[in-house]
Amino acid sequence: MIGMGLAWGALLGAMLLDGMSPTKFLNIPACVLVFGGTAGATIASSRMAQIAQVARTLRQTSRPAEDLVALLNRMVDFATVARKEGILQLDRTLNEMQDPFLRRALTLVIDGTEEEKIRHSLEDEFDQMEERHRAGERVFATAGGFAPTLGIIGTVVGLIHMLENLADPSRIGPAIASAFMATLYGVSFANLFLLPVANKLRVQHSQEFIAKRLAMEGALGIARGESPSVLRDHLIVMLPPTIRHQYVAAGKAPAPAEAPASPAEPAEPTAAQAQP
Repeated sequence: MIGMGLAWGALLGAMLLDGMSPTKFLNIPACVLVFGGTAGATIASSRMAQIAQVARTLRQTSRPAEDLVALLNRMVDFATVARKEGILQLDRTLNEMQDPFLRRALTLVIDGTEEEKIRHSLEDEFDQMEERHRAGERVFATAGGFAPTLGIIGTVVGLIHMLENLADPSRIGPAIASAFMATLYGVSFANLFLLPVANKLRVQHSQEFIAKRLAMEGALGIARGESPSVLRDHLIVMLPPTIRHQYVAAGKAPAPAEAPASPAEPAEPTAAQAQP
């Protein structure tokens, strides 16, 4: 919302700084052609099930990002419980989980499912999740491609109308301005709303993919009986570089792939090497 407000505010501010009244940019025929045409072309290019989910997909752009550090720590805590009390003790935590993917992953581990079967089952969910996310992204990306084109069509229609009235020179200037209004609508609608939404959905998909991969690898590590420290070292490399560096700088884990120390100063053993 901050980005949208800044973008549209910049457009409005540019109009005001140039001494133009925003009301002069209201053109009903251009609105009908650009917005109605974009909606129609997008509906014709998509499945109705995707169109019906547009409002829900749009709401997802305001959803907060997944806390990857908290998820990593949670998986390490689960590994600690499994190591000390047994995997079956994780069953008491299932009812508290809000994430259905994490709940399913741990359920498979608790049931004693083979590692490869767990991986295949969760990767199938990955594929379904990606298809859902890509479908919503494609709707807005498709609309973002149609909107400028519809704007150009509206400009061509306006210019054709202007050429029909060349006998009255006083109407040429306003007619040209009115014709280009459709292009302004189409380009603005695409670049200040539709394409940013599509990009935001793409970014959110990447973040959620990392979170789901972190949960899956954590569950597989617990199924293998990895110690909490080994599991932490395994999962930390999956964090984005910025978050990983912050996590290491906070002293929560040793830096992965440390350079070897000089012979005079032996390297300290990592948490993984310290395991019996």
